[in-house]
This record gives sequence, C-alpha cells and structure tokens, in this order.
Amino acid sequence: MESSFELHLQRRGLFSSDVVAYDAGRPGYPDRVYELLQQVCGLEAGSRGLEIGPGTGQATGALLEC
Repeated sequence: MESSFELHLQRRGLFSSDVVAYDAGRPGYPDRVYELLQQVCGLEAGSRGLEIGPGTGQATGALLEC
C-alpha cells in the first residue's frame, strides 16, 4: 500500500509530464469564485495580489480579467 506522500509525489509527476493535457482536461473555476473575491475581498481593477502555485495560470488569467 502506498503512503499518502508517495501518492502525492506520483500525482505531482502527472502534472509535470503533460502540462498541456492537464490544462485542457482541468475544469475552470466557477465564476462565483471571482464574484466572491470582488465582493468579500474587494478585488478590483488595479488590485495587487500574489498567487501561490499558479500551475498553468488558469486562475491568474481570469483574475487579470476582473
């Protein structure tokens, strides 16, 4: 039986092995996420932020459009 750490390492390798397929197959975040960032956190044009672990940049691109 694999440990959770070994499983984590295996899954992490999947991303690195084919980023294009990962990006194409991964669903986007719901619009509600960005609405909440605007309403609750005050996200607006010109806001500054730091994204940790951007991966393929899916959320980053959407945030730039807010």
